[in-house]
Amino acid sequence: MSFFFASYPWRQTCFSSDDPSSCANALADVLRQGMEYYISFTDRSALMAARPKFNIDCSCPEAQRNIAYLAWVNAHNHKAADVDQRKKAYNRATKSCKKALRKARFDQIW
Repeated sequence: MSFFFASYPWRQTCFSSDDPSSCANALADVLRQGMEYYISFTDRSALMAARPKFNIDCSCPEAQRNIAYLAWVNAHNHKAADVDQRKKAYNRATKSCKKALRKARFDQIW
């Protein structure tokens, strides 16, 4: 994109007029053209693009991990006696979530 803007004939295209409004419009058109050429455009949802392999098999362990995390943080903040057990439960839930994501990724490849 930098080569596009560096080699663009700015003087002939944008700054040939004495009218500042037409110069601004021409400049905006050139910037838009550069963005259209070099920045990809897609209609897909950002969530689906970011996580195409995410399915129900992944969402359940992820929800359990989030619940375990909140329970551990709550126990830690209230200085409860079962903080260590909550931390272990959170670690187990995290491993389960990673395992489910790995399996979903593998299933998508094959």
